[in-house]
Amino acid sequence: MVAVDDDITSRLTKAGSAFGKLQDRLWRVHGISMSTKIAVYCAVVLTSLLYGSETWTLSAPDTET
Repeated sequence: MVAVDDDITSRLTKAGSAFGKLQDRLWRVHGISMSTKIAVYCAVVLTSLLYGSETWTLSAPDTET
């Protein structure tokens, strides 16, 4: 069984990677509207970050920053 800490770290890494991969193709392109950029962010980055999060059982140390 994977610890919640490991799963959270993995999800943060994957979301960061997805965000970075869109750097040249989306974020730096001035011809794409902000609403389109936000839609892609929600569809790609947030989805990869939150996938499976509804099954995590968090303890107090997991919620501290």
